[in-house]
Amino acid sequence: PDNRPTRRGTEALVLLPNGEPLQFMSIHLKSGCHEGRLDFENGHQSNDPDCLTLAVQRAPLEDWIDELTEENMPFIIAGDWNRRIDKFDLRDHFWEEIDDADPQPLDLTRYPSGILSSPCLKGTNRHFALPIDFIVTDEQANQWVDPNSLEIRNFKEADIKQFDKISDHCPVLLDLKF
Repeated sequence: PDNRPTRRGTEALVLLPNGEPLQFMSIHLKSGCHEGRLDFENGHQSNDPDCLTLAVQRAPLEDWIDELTEENMPFIIAGDWNRRIDKFDLRDHFWEEIDDADPQPLDLTRYPSGILSSPCLKGTNRHFALPIDFIVTDEQANQWVDPNSLEIRNFKEADIKQFDKISDHCPVLLDLKF
């Protein structure tokens, strides 16, 4: 894998007003491997160090998801997936591996979904054609999501012009109702 440093996820356990636990994880996965297969053990080799690193990152993320599913613990994962998981008719290889319905009743939902052109930073040199930032919920946490609240908040034109450095990612917002 790539020997450049990767970012760690941050995990937080939150107790809801009714005392029920909800697990959160913030992630920032390896950039540079936005699409393509990662199943190197099945003859699909890649010399791309970014894809090799992402393949290594996928395993502990999938283990975390599977462990919480087995424990019946609702969870939300949010952040920079650095992966165009909405491309290819919603069948990205990375996504298929983590949302594989194993163990039961694993069923992940991602927000946004089906948006093939991000409104983030349109018209600037920082524009990404496809979203790479997502909020992902398991089937339990998804019951609290207000899907109509989804918003990809763009930066104000004045801020883009004023600041030399501005994030190349726009905030993804989603309301939860408990």
